[in-house]
Amino acid sequence: MPNDAEISLTELIGLNLREWRMRELLTQDELAALGRNRGLEWSRSVVASIENGNRPLLVDELVALTLIGGPTPADLLSGSKSARIQVAEVTCALSVIREVIVGQYEGKIKYRTLRTLLVEESAQLEAEQKAARKLGVTPEVIAAAALELWSNSFTSERNDRVQKQTNIGASPRTLQALRGHVARKMLDEIQTVLVRGSD
Repeated sequence: MPNDAEISLTELIGLNLREWRMRELLTQDELAALGRNRGLEWSRSVVASIENGNRPLLVDELVALTLIGGPTPADLLSGSKSARIQVAEVTCALSVIREVIVGQYEGKIKYRTLRTLLVEESAQLEAEQKAARKLGVTPEVIAAAALELWSNSFTSERNDRVQKQTNIGASPRTLQALRGHVARKMLDEIQTVLVRGSD
């Protein structure tokens, strides 16, 4: 896993379970059989789902795996300490997750809310970046204003409006002109919010 990667805790545990299983030269079927021998309702497809990050490893499964000589929590949480791990709406360093698991964490996790994630994601879109250049602000300002105004990204709102105003069979040139017109109107709306916010 790259040092700057951001993945979910479920994906991290799945990757590490797969690495452990392969080091032990076990197939998914064999690991599932070990689990079944200790009361887990595992099949090859359950193991595959966990390894692929599509299904979380449950706490009782984690304990059972450790007791039968399987991977320990430390094995399943291995990786770069600076790797960014997402648990629900909280994103933090892997080192913090390890501290939480072993009961050594004493701080408060700084997390990014869903709104922050949406703003960060939307700010990467071309229309947001172009709008930001026109208004002399950052793409994040455009993305945040769009969420406030329309509960949508600037790009998605523009596309929705264009779609509502488009006649069937409109030429690409007509669509381009309409996108430009709609974007200019939306910039005026955002400008109003920005001016109001600066007062």
